[in-house]
Amino acid sequence: MSESIEKVLECHEFVGLHSCFQPYYEIDEFKKGKQLAITSKNGNDLFDSIGSLYDYSKMDFNRKTFDYTTLNQVFAETEVAKIYYMLQRYILANFNLKVGRVRLMRLEPKTCYTYHKDLEEFRFHLPLSTNKKCFFVVDDQVCRMEELLTLYKLRTNLIHTAVNASFEIRDHLVFDTYKDEV
Repeated sequence: MSESIEKVLECHEFVGLHSCFQPYYEIDEFKKGKQLAITSKNGNDLFDSIGSLYDYSKMDFNRKTFDYTTLNQVFAETEVAKIYYMLQRYILANFNLKVGRVRLMRLEPKTCYTYHKDLEEFRFHLPLSTNKKCFFVVDDQVCRMEELLTLYKLRTNLIHTAVNASFEIRDHLVFDTYKDEV
């Protein structure tokens, strides 16, 4: 591990978590955007918190992670709700950070994101499917999250990208964070 990435918690008791998302993989909007909103503004929109919070036309962040803190109702009473509330409490208690938007993020084979920085200092990733050929580059350093159902803290206010250099899909549950003083 490096200063940019840290393994913080094993969540192996949630072995059925990945299958909870199976019904959503075939939705056209998920196929197009490769993201599913676990939280939203009103608890009833699976796609309102996806994508970048940055408005490139205005060169500013027009949305904030703390705008999307309501668990979507379709996940109530599921493994998704259990892990969401457990990790929300864990992140607050151990890192003094609140959880904002939470998304299922898919990175297709042979793809990557742009090299960018985020507003928040940290995001937490829970790999649901991954392999050794999936990695992050953070401040020019290669970092991996190879263990499934293990929570990782990733420094996202440094320049970074995610890369899937494999022939398999990579799915992560991603928890954006913010500090109380926003």
